[in-house]
Amino acid sequence: MKKGYYYEGKVLNKGKALFKNFLSILLLTFIAVVVAIVLRVFFFATFKIPTFSMEPTIEAGDQILVSKMIPGPRIFTDWRFLHNGNWQMKRWKGIRMLRRGDVVVFNFPRSNNDWSKIEMDFNVHYVKRIMGMSGDTLRIVNGFYTIDDVSDTLGVYNNQLQLSSYPDSLLDKRVLNTFPYDKRYGWTVKFFGPIYIPRAGDCLAIDLNNILFYEEQIEYETGKQGWVAATYAKLVD
Repeated sequence: MKKGYYYEGKVLNKGKALFKNFLSILLLTFIAVVVAIVLRVFFFATFKIPTFSMEPTIEAGDQILVSKMIPGPRIFTDWRFLHNGNWQMKRWKGIRMLRRGDVVVFNFPRSNNDWSKIEMDFNVHYVKRIMGMSGDTLRIVNGFYTIDDVSDTLGVYNNQLQLSSYPDSLLDKRVLNTFPYDKRYGWTVKFFGPIYIPRAGDCLAIDLNNILFYEEQIEYETGKQGWVAATYAKLVD
């Protein structure tokens, strides 16, 4: 009987030890998941680059680590955007403001291949270099980026030199033609602008010459869909 009781007690003690180990592993797993989520939401994000558009700075296949602390992390305030595409969020204060020349990752501003309005696609990310900042007047002259009152080289000079020497006839029209996609301007990836990039608090005079530059941005920022069409009709009259 003593041996039996001893054996039974040993089994119970072993079961308790296994249960404690299981709880410890479960707790550690939970903590690891929470830490990973916190890091992902507030501090860092990782992306794999699928294309060569940022070469030689970033090559296709590279895995990049992006800091969210510089611009500040975004916090969603309304999760219904998953269904209606209407993003409601606020951005926490970051370490510093973004600068010209910074490489940034952002959500593609078109959803469901709808190019008639700005609507963020939560599942599609682009990585690009900032060329123009708020308050800048941006131009592309024969493939070279220029900013009024800025003498520094913008972007990768060798890439722009190569584009400059490339005949338009050899470029795919979908690549050559660019915003605002209107024949009146004839803007391309080689000859673009000038276009002013508004800063917060600016008051711009909207007319028939520039309404196409800012129409989608105005409707996106104000939420007044159809405002531009009504304003355009007034300008035409």
